[in-house]
Amino acid sequence: LFRSAQALAGLLRERVDAFYADFGKTLALVALGYLAVAFIASILIRDITKPLNDVVSLAGQIASGDLTANIAAVERTDEIGGLVRTLNRMVRSLTDIVSQVQKSGLQVNTSVNQISVTGKQQQTTANEIASTTTQIGATAKEISATSLELVSMMKDATAVAEDAAAVASKGQEGLNRMSETM
Repeated sequence: LFRSAQALAGLLRERVDAFYADFGKTLALVALGYLAVAFIASILIRDITKPLNDVVSLAGQIASGDLTANIAAVERTDEIGGLVRTLNRMVRSLTDIVSQVQKSGLQVNTSVNQISVTGKQQQTTANEIASTTTQIGATAKEISATSLELVSMMKDATAVAEDAAAVASKGQEGLNRMSETM
């Protein structure tokens, strides 16, 4: 019996040793599997997060008004590639819109300048018309004053002519009496 117990204890020890060896191998395989999964997961995460970070950076640049932002050509055919291509199209569209707004602003500025020049020309013309009107008014007053003087002079001349006619008439009468007397 003692022998059997020793044989059983030896067999049990071999089995326990084999179990620990198998357990160590299993742990090593699990650790290797975990490392492989972690490595693959880090590659996948990097493959997903880098483009997403680029997209977030691009969106931030666009939000700050930088329309020169662009992500290099994306060959991905998944959702991230589609998102990047769409953002790049959006930047081009916004750039076109801003360019059109700038052109419109320049046209409006040109029109405002032309309107300003036209307004100044009209103001100059109005000032010239006002000055001419004032001169015409002054000339009309001078003509009116001259006409009044002329009327007065004509009245005086008429009075002188009437006096001369009266004197001539009296002179004629005097000549007629003289002629009769002679």
